[in-house]
Amino acid sequence: MRAFTRLNNGTLIVANDDGLFYLAPEADDFEAWPYPMKDRVTALSEASDGCLLIGTFARGIGRLCHDSEDWLSIENGLPNSHVLDIFTEQNGTIWIGTHGGLVQIREALFRSFTPNHGLRGAYVRSVNTDSAGHIWVGTNDGISRQLSSESGAIAFEAVNGDPQLAALSVLSLAHGDTDVVYIGSYTEGLFQLTNGKVTARLNRKLGLASNEIRVVLPMSQTDLILVGTAKGLYLVRSSLGSLDVVRHYTVADGMAADFVSSVTIDGNGALWVSSTQSLSYFRPLSDGTWQPEPIELATFTGASNIFSGTFHNNRIWFATDHGMLSRSLNGNDWQWLSRRDGLPFDKTFTINFDADDNLWLGGARGILRIAKSDLEKWMIDNRVTINYQLFTEVDGMVSRQLTTGGPASIIDKHGRLWFASALGAVMVDPRVVAEYNSHAPAPIIESITTDNGELGTDKRIEAGNTRTEFRYVALGYHMPEALLYQVKLVGYDLHWINRGNQLETAYTALPPGDYEFMVRSRYPGGDWSEATRFTLHKSAFFYQQPWFWFTFSLTVIAFVSIALHLRIRTLQYTKRRLQRLVQKKTQELEAMALRDSLTGLANRRSFDQQLDHELHNSRRYGTPLSVALIDIDYFKQINDTYLHTGGDEVLKHVAKLLQSLVREVDGVARWGGEEFAIIFPQTRISDALQVLERIRVAIEKLRIAKFEQARITVSIGVTELSKEESSAELLKHADRALYLAKEQGRNCIVTD
Repeated sequence: MRAFTRLNNGTLIVANDDGLFYLAPEADDFEAWPYPMKDRVTALSEASDGCLLIGTFARGIGRLCHDSEDWLSIENGLPNSHVLDIFTEQNGTIWIGTHGGLVQIREALFRSFTPNHGLRGAYVRSVNTDSAGHIWVGTNDGISRQLSSESGAIAFEAVNGDPQLAALSVLSLAHGDTDVVYIGSYTEGLFQLTNGKVTARLNRKLGLASNEIRVVLPMSQTDLILVGTAKGLYLVRSSLGSLDVVRHYTVADGMAADFVSSVTIDGNGALWVSSTQSLSYFRPLSDGTWQPEPIELATFTGASNIFSGTFHNNRIWFATDHGMLSRSLNGNDWQWLSRRDGLPFDKTFTINFDADDNLWLGGARGILRIAKSDLEKWMIDNRVTINYQLFTEVDGMVSRQLTTGGPASIIDKHGRLWFASALGAVMVDPRVVAEYNSHAPAPIIESITTDNGELGTDKRIEAGNTRTEFRYVALGYHMPEALLYQVKLVGYDLHWINRGNQLETAYTALPPGDYEFMVRSRYPGGDWSEATRFTLHKSAFFYQQPWFWFTFSLTVIAFVSIALHLRIRTLQYTKRRLQRLVQKKTQELEAMALRDSLTGLANRRSFDQQLDHELHNSRRYGTPLSVALIDIDYFKQINDTYLHTGGDEVLKHVAKLLQSLVREVDGVARWGGEEFAIIFPQTRISDALQVLERIRVAIEKLRIAKFEQARITVSIGVTELSKEESSAELLKHADRALYLAKEQGRNCIVTD
């Protein structure tokens, strides 16, 4: 016998070299397991949900339930597939001992579904439900649908009964009447599926201007569907076996752009159609059609790309590249929630509300949950920093990288949220999240370290100590990565200090005195634990004692009085003399500080001042601004050939040439070494390129007396200011373009 365990229902499970056997309660003899094991069993345990955990010699660990079977091996993260033992804690945490080390498996908030669960492809772009409430998943490699299960277990099967669906790259999904599903593809147009078979198609050959279908949205209680494409919005009539175009809306009809990325219907029957860089409002007309009107996003937000939308509580809500946008139907009260309000990232792809009106935003760095109460506080006062919960791979997501599609997130009939990610479909039950993380374990203080090592038992810090570090941790195996910490050093800190996930806090140069260090923990959205406390004392040098400072103060006062009396007669003369010297030196230093002594051009400091000034003017008046960095190619060879004297001459001639070829308002500076920089106020990059090309050609033709054999060329990187870009970021882009110019062979101009 290699392993045995007794289940909670009294069944005895035994494994030996012949297989797996069980003895049911009240039974007299063992019976063989209903189906043979595919490997030698080495360990047995019962999971908290009643499923049987089986460790094997070479296949890893299996989880056998009433109607499902899952396996975990090296391919799924086990360090070794030879399982030695399995232990299940009361809280459901599973410990697995393998030949490669110890592994912990715990219940997570999120469930992920990948090709291992039956999905056709891993890169999910769209998730939706059919008329029966079953989940459909569209990937870059086809379509999958949820299998029916009386037990509620979730598994998928590929929809591949029709050759037209083979390896189909899906962008959008929607359900129509019973057994009808619409599929929007990347290159093959629109499909109508009935019972998993293609019954109608619509593509370029059949009336569409584009085969790229990003949105399919059936209109309630009609036979019409809205189809968003890369070349406009279509109104299509659908019947069994046919798809017919009724109306085509484009820029010519008033849309802000032809490319459609999402369509949202509000409570008045109006459409909100988003695109890259734009948003259109489709005002409903009395004849049942709409009149498109562009929305000027720049008047109330920095967002430009809108990826999805939803209508909730008489408001329209959008997920954008700069956070979340919302507007009521009763007024033009746009509200914009972004990183400036406390969000951890701006780019959001999906937006949903659960049954309790909590907001869920999905983006490229995870999923955000904003509680209803926190959202309402921010809606009333936008100055409030928003509170949120961020979920990533540590919470059970197969990937934090969500994707865009039509739709890329939905709520199923059970109230669970589904999201499309780059490695599979992700599901979470909001009700479980509400129950999760209510109580966190109190932290323990692991160590207190000073300059001389760990703090002694007397709890005293030496007077000359410069750094005191506290290390702590909350001993909880349930999502320890999500635990947040706050610390407070009573006697030094006035308030609790947020430390996030950091497990250490250091204080430098603490004054002498008595202190109490406190630390507490919580899960995101939960309550803070009881604080763990530790008292300590820092000793003082003699000169830090009160009596010393009293005596020292009296001595200083007496000395200052005498010195002041002796110096008072000379101060006025010295003051006048110093004022003259300071004035003279100031003039000299100002000239030296703003000019390059070799070329006579502005230096780096002067350039930075001018750039900040022009950046301010550009933002204030909405004018363009371009910046270029110029580097003399192979300048080291010039120095090596003509010595530094020749190199200096080249720099002076190039500087003179640059000044002669730009406008007076343009700023030319020596950036450093053989690099120069030019600011082009009120100039777009296209105009700057023309000036820079004249410069590049002129320098290429430049010949210098005494150094006629020197051939001088330059590499140039140029960029244009974009929204919300700082001067440092602007220069970083120009420098990157200059680097690319060097990489592309020099003597050229590259933009960024």
